[in-house]
Amino acid sequence: MKISEPKAPSGPEPVFCLNGMPYYPHRSEPVWVQPGAFVRTYNGMTKLFEYKEDETKRLSASELIARRATLEEMLLWPREWTNGWQKWLVAEYNAFKV
Repeated sequence: MKISEPKAPSGPEPVFCLNGMPYYPHRSEPVWVQPGAFVRTYNGMTKLFEYKEDETKRLSASELIARRATLEEMLLWPREWTNGWQKWLVAEYNAFKV
């Protein structure tokens, strides 16, 4: 008998696209990050690899909108901070484009 893992819930989440690069909503903070935002580094003290976020790859919604990024939606794991984004983020996006 095959044991299957339950699927994580997913739903439409906002994603910005800037010059072909997607910017996904951060898992817990109200910023967007591009793929590769986590870098693997070696810690000589513990002799282990660590994954740390390169915070220079973060952008706010306002920064992305100002750079003419497009707003799209993708099925992703839900982020609590994006609840109701269809109202507040779309309003900010449309207000800036005018």
